[in-house]
Amino acid sequence: MDRDQSFEIVGSRLLALGTFLLGCFFLFYVYDMNFAQRVFDPTRGVQNPVIIGITNVVSTVVGLILFIRQGYFLIKPPVLLRVSRQGVDIGTGWMYKPYQIPMKLVDHARIFQNNTTLAIIGRTSAAGVEIVFKENKKIPDQLWPGAGVQYRDRKVRVFKTYMAVSPDQALEGIKQFLTTK
Repeated sequence: MDRDQSFEIVGSRLLALGTFLLGCFFLFYVYDMNFAQRVFDPTRGVQNPVIIGITNVVSTVVGLILFIRQGYFLIKPPVLLRVSRQGVDIGTGWMYKPYQIPMKLVDHARIFQNNTTLAIIGRTSAAGVEIVFKENKKIPDQLWPGAGVQYRDRKVRVFKTYMAVSPDQALEGIKQFLTTK
């Protein structure tokens, strides 16, 4: 699909970098437990091999998952939400596979705000972008979207922490595809 004919909200590379570095930390921990401590100071550390083994396996699996997945997302950020004349594609599942809802079923789009403690004292900020769909049996009530995207009760929300653009820019990009009533 031509980029001029759609608007995409992609995942933040900064967030991907942070979790990529977290994966590197897990892998470094395994390296430290298995190599550095045994070679340079074998008397240090936990002496129970079962605990060391379980810790190494869990840290290796978590570290590799974060390292590989977030490394991929650093190169090619995931599309959290794509809006076009045909419809709204919601990134679902582990790798943000698009699920399309036709544009004729879109009711409206807006910026939403979370009800936080700061709201009590009158300080609120945009939490992200929300698209509300019309009541229709053709679209599901619930979906399993990827991280940073929430779909419930025919509303899709994309949280600003995960977005590479601001909520205002995202709303402006989405509204150019909404049809006038």
